[in-house]
Amino acid sequence: MENIFEYTGKELNWMPVKNIGYVLHVHDLQTSIAILGVQGAFGSKAEGKCANGSWKFKRVGMLQNSISVQESDSGRQLAVFKKKGMGGVLEIAGGKKITVKRNALMTEYELLQENELLIHYCYKQDRPQVFIQPVAANVPELPWMVLFLGYLVIMQRIDANYNAPY
Repeated sequence: MENIFEYTGKELNWMPVKNIGYVLHVHDLQTSIAILGVQGAFGSKAEGKCANGSWKFKRVGMLQNSISVQESDSGRQLAVFKKKGMGGVLEIAGGKKITVKRNALMTEYELLQENELLIHYCYKQDRPQVFIQPVAANVPELPWMVLFLGYLVIMQRIDANYNAPY
C-alpha cells in the first residue's frame, strides 16, 4: 500500500473486493492505497489500513448515531463523530473539530476544517470518487480521515437500505 499523503489532488475510488472489503485505488490504476473491512450486517464495526497505520471504526450510542475512531494497536480513542442533521461533527482528541456535510441523496460528502475543504467524496460516472484537497496534506489525521469518510458513506448507505419508508 502507498502513503495517502502522496495522492492529494488525484481521483481515488473505493471498490468492493470479495473477501477483503473495500479497497481505495487511484483511478484507472491498480495501486492500492487503503483497505476498509466492514463487519456486521449493519456495518457496526470496521477496520481500515494503509501505509500510514490502521484504525478501528465502531458505531456507539443508544441509536448508534455516533462513530468512535481508535488506533488499532493501542485502542487509543482518536475521535468521535456525532451525527447532526445530514452531516455532523468529527471531534478529535485535543479539541479540533471537523465538519462533515452531505447532500440528501448521499452522493456528495465533504470534510471541512474551519470551512476549508479537506476531502470531497462524490458518486459520479458510476463510481465513488474521492478527492483529497492539497491543503489536507498539512493535516496529520488525514490518513484515518480518508478511511473514516469511506466508512461513513458505507454505513449511511446500509442504514438507508434498511430504513422503512414513512
